[in-house]
Amino acid sequence: MSDSEQPAAEQTEAEQPEAEQAEAEQAEAKRASKTVSRRAALGMLAGGVVVGAVGSRIGTSSGTSSNYDSIVGERGYEGNWADGALKTFVPPGEFDPYFIFASGGHSGQVFVIGAPSMRLLKVIPVFTRDAWQGYGFGSDQSELVLNEGSDPAKSNMLGWGDTHHPALSETNGDYDGRWLYINDRANGRIAMIDLTDFKTKQIIDLPNLGSSHGGCFVTPNSDYVHISSMTPSPYLAPGGYAPLSDYSKYYRGASPAS
Repeated sequence: MSDSEQPAAEQTEAEQPEAEQAEAEQAEAKRASKTVSRRAALGMLAGGVVVGAVGSRIGTSSGTSSNYDSIVGERGYEGNWADGALKTFVPPGEFDPYFIFASGGHSGQVFVIGAPSMRLLKVIPVFTRDAWQGYGFGSDQSELVLNEGSDPAKSNMLGWGDTHHPALSETNGDYDGRWLYINDRANGRIAMIDLTDFKTKQIIDLPNLGSSHGGCFVTPNSDYVHISSMTPSPYLAPGGYAPLSDYSKYYRGASPAS
């Protein structure tokens, strides 16, 4: 190697640590942009409360490290995952400000879910017996509700349902939190749940519905609750039966209100 080439080689070797340091700094900046710092996380959680006091309390009570950057990094949280976790966290002893009333489908029940925590707060038995709550096994009026909720002219006593599309009662067009109505899609029924104790108080088996869909719809002062049939039935046929060849003559849908 000539003397003229030697300084260039020495310069390259000197620049190598600087290049590695720059690359490491870029990687750290990229990681930090995808996470929430401890200070920012506590600010979002407590609305600007003193970081030291809250951090100490959380670290002591939960038994986890107060180094939130390390936790976020170890778990591989990216983007706004950590932000979302903090925004949905509800501390022990605190309550969710909102309830979600979700239909349980073929379970025949209604699920009460807290928001924003998304915790399952209660299962309300409606069309199906529920042993651990005693529903349909002698508790309160549940056996009477289930027995009266099947029309013997339509079928044998029903012990199941397909809950779909609940609706809240209204006063002057606003939700009043008094009743919840839920539709039995498979059997053309509607149930009323009392929201003072979260228990089913009545099931109505609509005589002109074999099945229903489209949900419950409540009038502005809850005078009526409306559901519609999913499939037409031969209501007009003598004896309530007609072959499909007479579909246009005898089969009709229905849209009753109770």
